[in-house]
Amino acid sequence: MHLFTFNFKQVLLLTIFLLIGYSLSLHFISFPIETGQSQFQENKIKLENFVFQDQICDKVIVGSSLSFRLRAEDLESGFCNLALAGSSATTGLEVLLDHPPSHLKTILIEMNVLRPEDRELLNSIQGISYWLKKNFLFFQNRYQPVTIGINYLRQKIPYVPPAPAESQFQFWLKEQQRDYEDLSETYQQGFEANLAVLKDQIRRLENKNIHFQLIELPMDPSILNSKKHQYHRRRFSEVFPNKNILTDNSIYATDDGLHLNYSSASKFAAFLKSML
Repeated sequence: MHLFTFNFKQVLLLTIFLLIGYSLSLHFISFPIETGQSQFQENKIKLENFVFQDQICDKVIVGSSLSFRLRAEDLESGFCNLALAGSSATTGLEVLLDHPPSHLKTILIEMNVLRPEDRELLNSIQGISYWLKKNFLFFQNRYQPVTIGINYLRQKIPYVPPAPAESQFQFWLKEQQRDYEDLSETYQQGFEANLAVLKDQIRRLENKNIHFQLIELPMDPSILNSKKHQYHRRRFSEVFPNKNILTDNSIYATDDGLHLNYSSASKFAAFLKSML
């Protein structure tokens, strides 16, 4: 029993020593981590980079996976993308209310998708989690050794996702069309609740002299003309009557009817730059 206790103490001390050494090395070694092991971790990395790296942003995009595809390199300097896959603008706006960049002037709010705040994501940069990640870098997701290794391999072996086969595209397009024609009362009730949250978030940000602009990401024409999306447009126009919805009526290619492919995402990013 004494031998086990002694060995356990040695292991514990060695672990603490390695963690301290690793944490200190992170202050001097740059790891260009951009992607995570999963969509959820990728969202966490994006939030942590935004909160803990003191990025200089005078314009910020908030939204869902539709806006998530707009790459930083396609946007001008000072433009930050806080869109989160599987989430929506309400989560990004809550982050900006808690951690507003000092130079922030304008927020671009995607209106295509509106969901409740992702409390699990927000909790990951609040309270004790915020303190630990700010003071001990190895608690941040992008500094996990496995994540660093995966990103290193991705940089050495570049990967561009292939365009979906026509049959696959048609399958997902029909699924999206079916969903966007289903404008149930339950859906509308949820949307109205989320819209009320969004309106209050915008009010609090405007009290800080931060302006906002609504944007609509291009989608397949059948989705843009669907019952659900037309309902989105009408309600946003009614709730924010003095705000035009910034969109481009040009033809854009999508992977599934909703998400722009990479070349179209670059094209829309160029459009935003030209309009702003």
